[in-house]
Amino acid sequence: MRGNLKILSKGAFIILSIALVKHFFFYDVYEREMSKAEKARLEIVDGYKTPPMPDKDQNDKDALGIDSNNNGVRDDIEIWINYAGKNYNERMALRQLAADLQYEAKVFSGDINAKIVSHVVSVVYTSVLCVDHVLGFKNSKEMIRLMRELYKNTKLRTKIFERDNEFSYAFSPVRERKEPQDMCGFKLK
Repeated sequence: MRGNLKILSKGAFIILSIALVKHFFFYDVYEREMSKAEKARLEIVDGYKTPPMPDKDQNDKDALGIDSNNNGVRDDIEIWINYAGKNYNERMALRQLAADLQYEAKVFSGDINAKIVSHVVSVVYTSVLCVDHVLGFKNSKEMIRLMRELYKNTKLRTKIFERDNEFSYAFSPVRERKEPQDMCGFKLK
């Protein structure tokens, strides 16, 4: 009995440690990246006015956050993209992915069915292919991973993206061969 209690205590300690590291790692990544982006913030990027950095409490009170210019991208993520994207094509590809991740968050925060999941997975997959093309496979994987972490900056958002992972693995988008311009919803320069 006593041995089982020790094992149980060690297991609980390990689980708690993992949860704390995960929480602080994601928090630190979000805070670090947003701080760098805000310091480097430009008023106009690619011909568009950059939105102001939203109030954190207001931005984090629901799943979708604030999108003051109604372009489908959360304002804090848009500011980060303007900072992280090295050129027009990178920023546009990342904005496309961000808008599709925002759409994914909206869909997965409500009632879903197989048809909806299949559509969302296909839309996000197409954006991932666009980012892969523009940034190169190796760079795109890191940028996509980082963007997903930035999207999951609250417990609610993390829960939504976990729900996405739970459902989307059951669906594989049609992997038809497409030209880069067909994957990217903007004119490549």
